[in-house]
Amino acid sequence: MVKASLRGFVSVELPNGLAIREMPLLVGKNGPWVSLAAKPQIDGGGQVRREPNGKIAYAAILQWRSKELADRFLRAVIDVLLTHHPRALRRRVRAMSTLAAALEYHRRGWAVVPIPARSKAPKAAGWDKRAFRVEELGRAFGAGDNIGIVLGPRSAGLVDVDLDCAEA
Repeated sequence: MVKASLRGFVSVELPNGLAIREMPLLVGKNGPWVSLAAKPQIDGGGQVRREPNGKIAYAAILQWRSKELADRFLRAVIDVLLTHHPRALRRRVRAMSTLAAALEYHRRGWAVVPIPARSKAPKAAGWDKRAFRVEELGRAFGAGDNIGIVLGPRSAGLVDVDLDCAEA
């Protein structure tokens, strides 16, 4: 199912046994995300309430107690999705977001480094020794950022061949 940012639905089972079914899987300019269950808000007259922009207003049914927990859950679900179904999002979107690409590269074992938009150099000192955990990628990579990859042993032996000659 593909409608606007909606790409389908994802179900997960948490380690404590709680199963969360049919979470909407969405893709936007900042990458993929999942939404916890919500229901349309109903006004006093029994009609569906709408936001000023005309979209249906929803009320959360499940909610994380902090943004940090919500972000960790989101990144974990997307990482599992990309790990077990790497083409799940690619088939439905033309270009992968920076975050989705960083998650995919991280899943492959490559050491990713955020590069600011319109730049070729990492912004953080010590970038060559920094190892991002998957749960940190959402904060590290912003919309429009580029992705650098530390080559060699830190990225499963990945090499780059740059052929800037006529014979190439």
